[in-house]
Amino acid sequence: METTTLAATLAEDLDQLARVAFDRLRGSLPELREDGASERMEPILRTNFEIFARVWGEGRSFEDAELAAMTSWFDPSDDGPTREVLLHVHRVAVDVVRDRIERRVSELGVQLVAAPTAAMSLLKELSVARALERQLTAAVEALATMRERVHASERVRLERSLVAALLDLPGDVPAARRLARDLGLGLAGPWTVAALPSGSGAVQVRSGLRAAGLVRWMVADRHEGVIVLANDTPTVLAGALAGADVAGVGRCADTLVEVRRSAEDAAGALEISAARGLGLVRADRADLDLLLLGRVTPADLARRILAPLGEMDEARREWMLETLEAYLDAGTSVTAAGRVLSLHRESVRYRIARVREVIGDELDDPDRRLALHLAVKALRHGLAPTSVGDDDVIRLD
Repeated sequence: METTTLAATLAEDLDQLARVAFDRLRGSLPELREDGASERMEPILRTNFEIFARVWGEGRSFEDAELAAMTSWFDPSDDGPTREVLLHVHRVAVDVVRDRIERRVSELGVQLVAAPTAAMSLLKELSVARALERQLTAAVEALATMRERVHASERVRLERSLVAALLDLPGDVPAARRLARDLGLGLAGPWTVAALPSGSGAVQVRSGLRAAGLVRWMVADRHEGVIVLANDTPTVLAGALAGADVAGVGRCADTLVEVRRSAEDAAGALEISAARGLGLVRADRADLDLLLLGRVTPADLARRILAPLGEMDEARREWMLETLEAYLDAGTSVTAAGRVLSLHRESVRYRIARVREVIGDELDDPDRRLALHLAVKALRHGLAPTSVGDDDVIRLD
């Protein structure tokens, strides 16, 4: 491409160049934001670009054209009060010219070997500028990556410290609260712990949780395996880990103090998952297995499964327990349970429907129904305390 061709390109776009330059200048010169400034300034800028295009189109150098355009404004050797402002205007105008030429060069596919000296010089300057820009961008990206790695490393350290403060005896709940704040986790429940085998790898677990869209969680790689602590419910955490081959999810903890109990549940559920090849196991769905493994006692079953009954008055709790025991002893036959209770079978159905509203779907799964039966027996026959402390739920006093 000839210099005259590039100059002709400029000559065709004088009005557009003037508008672009004025828009750029208005951002840095307050006086150009006044009404009527564009009508006064754009013709001056257009003349400046016209002189540049004419001189460069005569085959003279880019520098000669730039000087000719500059001297149309003022004498660069003068030290008048507006000299810096005019120099700034000129520099902006030259930048607009360079941008326009570069775009035109790109559009027309300049053959550098055939280009004249002036075009070669300009393209070289532009190439150097772009190379520097690329180097700077790469440096900024490298710095950002380094900062992300440092941040990730610090987060891993905080997560391990939080798990240690909650799970290692004797525990340090105040420190756990501070660490939870630093990690952006809530201090209020629900909290749920999940346990995975050591081979799972904390990095892979983190990636899976991110992909699942879990919001508030942390992962710690410990000697007993990978521990996940989520500021969410067992249902949400189990859903995020649904693809795990071996995993255990503990019961919900309402406070940080109760997280250790959720971790114990998760460890028991993990043991069941590994032994029976069940994939992910939830502790609140595996009470019978936990009892058979010795992870919980009949008293634990009574406290956990029948916890909702502890929130009602004594009379209602008593008839619910009586009905449950008779119904389960009768193999879920409402007719047989009615004979024991001296009730019509429809009355038994009504009572069982009310029980379901309180304990949920514990009666629907055979294993959970058996666990519920054992819990009722433990409570009704003295294997579980009838008057309990603060950590327990059922109170029959």
